[in-house]
Amino acid sequence: MTASNDVPNPFEEKAKQQQLIKDKMANVKHKIAIISGKGGVGKTLVTVNLAAALAKGRKGKVGILDADLTGPCVPKMLGLKGHRMELGTDGIMPARGPEEIAVVSMDFLLPDDEAPVIWRGPLKMGAIRQFLGEVAWGDLDYLLIDLPPGTGDESLSVMQLLPELDGVIIVTICPRRPVIATKKVPRVMPRTNARTTIVVWVKRVFKPCKRRTLRYE
Repeated sequence: MTASNDVPNPFEEKAKQQQLIKDKMANVKHKIAIISGKGGVGKTLVTVNLAAALAKGRKGKVGILDADLTGPCVPKMLGLKGHRMELGTDGIMPARGPEEIAVVSMDFLLPDDEAPVIWRGPLKMGAIRQFLGEVAWGDLDYLLIDLPPGTGDESLSVMQLLPELDGVIIVTICPRRPVIATKKVPRVMPRTNARTTIVVWVKRVFKPCKRRTLRYE
């Protein structure tokens, strides 16, 4: 018969992970989540541009957690396609983008662009825990968390694991359907103590050019 002390206690393991997250996040001054009610509204574009703006004068002090596990695209926008995260003495080492932005993404773990991530809730929760607690984030002024569209597992996991979020940025565009979807997002805000919620409207303008085609800005 197997001794009871040989069986790992899931509650103790969870408590250890939570403590790891607490210790790592204690070195991050500001944690901001970026979310949208619907995909394709420019959420990741806002995340990357905000990180670039914040990183000026703060080289190595800004990080991005790409929490969109099934559709990660932050690395592509930062020109980090093909990069890999490595294991260091302090944990998993994030990839480094422009202005030494620390980037962690599922994209770095996939063999190619067409490889799918077919995970259910518990696996997604475990990955988020690892990204938060086992990555050597170091001392950061800002950690931007790019969440997937909607209010699914990843978003709820982050808000559960980081109740001390400093702010939430909700990104949308003008058409009616994205606006309707966006109205659902604030309903998950009571799950976090985020002090600031900002709504960003991404404006799309089409201007005709000489060749009678449409130019997108």
